[in-house]
Amino acid sequence: MYVVIVGSGSVGHYVAQVLVKAGHEVLTIDKNPHRCQLLAEELGRAVVMEGDGSHISVLEAAGTQRAELFIAATGKDEDNLVACQIAKHRFRVPKTVALLHDPRNELLFQKMGVNVIVNLPNMVVSQVEMELPKHPIIPILPLRDKGLEVEEIKIPPDAVAVGRRLRELDLPVGSFVLLVTSEVNGTSIPAPDTVLHAEDELLVLAPPEARGELERVFTVGGGE
Repeated sequence: MYVVIVGSGSVGHYVAQVLVKAGHEVLTIDKNPHRCQLLAEELGRAVVMEGDGSHISVLEAAGTQRAELFIAATGKDEDNLVACQIAKHRFRVPKTVALLHDPRNELLFQKMGVNVIVNLPNMVVSQVEMELPKHPIIPILPLRDKGLEVEEIKIPPDAVAVGRRLRELDLPVGSFVLLVTSEVNGTSIPAPDTVLHAEDELLVLAPPEARGELERVFTVGGGE
């Protein structure tokens, strides 16, 4: 497979290494001569092209028209979006991947048809939240086109919800408990009469703005 990568910073450099070792044909484009030199010394001159990957003439010279995968991994969202647009619409590359640095730009990237958006800040935040043992609610799957997300909730031992049935809880509008994993009953799709226990782990589908209300329902202790 022929892969064109725009940007040879830490991400682009690593991806190029992996793809070359996997036997793919790779060309990495970067306008920084020093980065180009470092990558050429490691992977060979044939893998590197110096130039601005957001320019049509540069992408044409790179043979982008025959690429099966195009990856934009520069440090600027605007450059990544422009490069993907040129690759997709001018050179008909079937799959584009863009690195995203500002989460506020994600909707624009989606509307412009970028196939895969790698949202670095959200990935970092999600990983940090997963490493916080006392964090009661962790967003694990955003469904932005639906205005929803899947949340993971762990019920603390002192929560008011312990020992209560689902139908007794006042869930936020538009929220549904999809799955309950319990040391008592194992993993199951809950019914209205399902009783919640301490340390149960729930998967809940809800609007993002309902997160605070979900925390109140499932994690607040009896003394609060």
